[in-house]
Amino acid sequence: MERFYLHPLVIYKVVAHYMGWYQHLDSLLDTCKDWKFTYSKTGWNNSFLSVAWLKHFDKITKARLRSLQQYRFLIIDGCEIHIHIKFIEYCIANRIVAYCLPSHTTHLL
Repeated sequence: MERFYLHPLVIYKVVAHYMGWYQHLDSLLDTCKDWKFTYSKTGWNNSFLSVAWLKHFDKITKARLRSLQQYRFLIIDGCEIHIHIKFIEYCIANRIVAYCLPSHTTHLL
């Protein structure tokens, strides 16, 4: 089985994007070209961003499937931002099995 990793979703704590944030990435362009950048007022994930990240996960992992009938297994923190209807509906529609660990414990597990 071939190993691979998902590129990170970096969340800035601001109210709007600023293109200057990415200038320092020029030297890392090959490494960072598939990274995703977004923002939120708090700097934390939220229900909107969790679905955006799920779509990123879907796009990257779907390309690696041998058949579109296969399922993907996603292990996530069980906090409330992942347990909402849009997230769950997207998982069902796209053959993603989301396994929720106990809330706020992934750093321990």
